Amino acid sequence: MINSKYINLIRLLRNERRSHDELIQLQTIALRKLVKHSYSTVKFYKKLFDDCGLHPDDIQSVEDITKIPVIDKKMLNKSYLQDLISDKFKKENLIRVTTSGSSGMTLEFFIDRLFDQYRKAQCLRPYITNGRRLWDRSISFSYHKVLAKKWFQHFGLMLDHRVFSGADLIAQIKSIQDIKPAVIRAYGSVLNLLSNKIADEQISIPKPRLIFTDSEVLMPEVRENIEKVFDAPVIDIYGTWETDNIAYECKYHKGYHIAMDSVIMEFLRDGKPINPDEEGEVVVTVLNNFAQPFIRYNLKDIASYNKELCPCGRTFPLINQIKGRTNDYMITEDGNAISFFNYYFKGLAPHVYEYQIIQEDVCLFTVFIVPGKSYNDQAGKIFIPVMKKFFPNAIIDIKLVPVIEREQSGKFKAFKSNLSVAR
Repeated sequence: MINSKYINLIRLLRNERRSHDELIQLQTIALRKLVKHSYSTVKFYKKLFDDCGLHPDDIQSVEDITKIPVIDKKMLNKSYLQDLISDKFKKENLIRVTTSGSSGMTLEFFIDRLFDQYRKAQCLRPYITNGRRLWDRSISFSYHKVLAKKWFQHFGLMLDHRVFSGADLIAQIKSIQDIKPAVIRAYGSVLNLLSNKIADEQISIPKPRLIFTDSEVLMPEVRENIEKVFDAPVIDIYGTWETDNIAYECKYHKGYHIAMDSVIMEFLRDGKPINPDEEGEVVVTVLNNFAQPFIRYNLKDIASYNKELCPCGRTFPLINQIKGRTNDYMITEDGNAISFFNYYFKGLAPHVYEYQIIQEDVCLFTVFIVPGKSYNDQAGKIFIPVMKKFFPNAIIDIKLVPVIEREQSGKFKAFKSNLSVAR
């Protein structure tokens, strides 16, 4: 069991170069096995299939997955936990996982120890495949507790220093100066704040070789700011608690490589598949979690995909861009939803450290701004024409604040709407 994580990691790295046909075959075999298992051992899926007149034998290919109803976190939370767990497993032998709740709703689920080893390998792959070496020193800026060293870390392998990302910025910067990491891992918003402080105070820091961001939407201006200050490339990773890391960039930045060996990923709008380059909700089937399966599970994230091949040689297909969550939408006067103003904001850095837009009502907004050293009234007014374009009758209250509170998970939300999306 101890070594299975690394055996899985070797297999996962090899899978990046398999042909598309081989990957589809892997998905098909795994899907059929998962569906049969779920129907026969999980009450939730037995009822789900029976209610729509579906049988596991109806799922013979990846394309057949569309016959299965889409589920979401709300549906799972409304179900009895014992109905969600396979009767092949004893709950006391399983590992409990709780999502961060950054979507506004938490979820508790269980995994078995075999899958735990697989997902740990899945977690490692984006870092190893993008050049992290066993002997690299790294810093992870995190809200989570500091973990005890693994046995191999005492020999200087995969040495990871945890630093609390809620600490004073100068203290966090000092940890970089002291540790001199080759690799830095953090939320993009955390590194953006550090970048602004380093640039403003003209602080000298050692140059890392690689920077990895995850868990938040990485905006182009944030990426540019981090890369400029740290003088190192940023690799962004997409994952969730339910799935672990399921898509990741490479050095070519052509998109996010979808981990076809671990999930079947769909992009839907109103329950129907979208075309390349259109935006849709991300729906995933986790292929290796048999204790509490996730089949056609709507992550409530918005993304688009394309059919181009990346010059890196990996055969995994690409997500164009991960835009964020469905509850990051703003609702217009006619009831439609638009996403992510920040793709339209230009010229904020270095005038604005951070900002957060809250839609209090349809045309009532509060914009919180953490001003940079060169902030002026003109910088604050950058928000107004962009927002007026979509909300001509908008009343916009701009407030300067010293800090913007994070979610309980430590994540940063640039947008919050008190309205629900009209669907």
